[in-house]
Amino acid sequence: MDKKYYLILFVNITLPCATCYLPSDTPLAQGTNNAVIFLLGTISFVLVSIILTCSYFYYRSKRVNYGEN
Repeated sequence: MDKKYYLILFVNITLPCATCYLPSDTPLAQGTNNAVIFLLGTISFVLVSIILTCSYFYYRSKRVNYGEN
């Protein structure tokens, strides 16, 4: 098959979403940007919480093992 047939078959994959075609000042684009920022903030908060909890347990176990309450 020619390459153009592959392009026709997989047009869903080759084209970006409808949000990418819009100007950046439309409500849809602003909502998408806000959603991405919110999701990044949520993921960052969860990961930082896990890291801080692990480090707290690590240092707490070191203090308990050496008798420093």
